[in-house]
Amino acid sequence: MKDDLMLQDLPLDYKGLRVPFQTNLPQKLDEVQVGIFYCVGQNLYYDSINLNIAEIYGEFLIYSCGHPEFWDKLIRTQPAIMGYKEYHFPRGRVAYNTVTHMHRILADPCIMNDRFLKAVITLFALDPAHTEMLEDDHYVCYKCYAKRGYCLD
Repeated sequence: MKDDLMLQDLPLDYKGLRVPFQTNLPQKLDEVQVGIFYCVGQNLYYDSINLNIAEIYGEFLIYSCGHPEFWDKLIRTQPAIMGYKEYHFPRGRVAYNTVTHMHRILADPCIMNDRFLKAVITLFALDPAHTEMLEDDHYVCYKCYAKRGYCLD
């Protein structure tokens, strides 16, 4: 498979990050969202819902759509990524902790940087003062798995 679609680095200005696909547009751009996302090259693909209709998952409010379901939607509309599996690219999730009242961005270590954090905070209308970003082994791409000595295929 072509490796040129792997995330290299986000643009210096996070506003330059292209967002070519989102299935559930917020009612208003300033409404807080929870959801899931993929980074493919310099494209951020995400799917989200308003916080007030999110599903309860323990002490969190989340968007119940999983990455495999979202990936199926993406590959039908984005021919460049057909042929890749849903775990190939860096990905993550935005959730809201109802106990600490903090938004939590769980993401692949490949995309843990300030520019990416600013982009997600903006797109999901999060309050930066109440947002934390954590690496999560559940959202590791194929390159990170390989660095750890694992093989996905």
